[in-house]
Amino acid sequence: MDLLDRMNSAMEYIETHLSEVIDYDQVSRIACCSTYHFQRMFSFITNVSLSEYIRRRRLILRTRADCLFLIQDILDVYVLQIPPHARNRLQTV
Repeated sequence: MDLLDRMNSAMEYIETHLSEVIDYDQVSRIACCSTYHFQRMFSFITNVSLSEYIRRRRLILRTRADCLFLIQDILDVYVLQIPPHARNRLQTV
């Protein structure tokens, strides 16, 4: 397994555990290197620190979830403003 394969495996671990506390030691074990070297390699490859990457990914996921809830709320309000006879036609579509 070469360096990029190990880094990809570590990235998969990070992505699947974003909703939890990410153990940097576990990530570095997946990449087969020390925590110090993993963080340095990660920063070199991605041009952003590991902690900043995790923070940004969590922020993006929260923002998407908030947008989906907002869209659902807008649709709920919109459907309530449609007359009942028209609402029945929408439900059949």
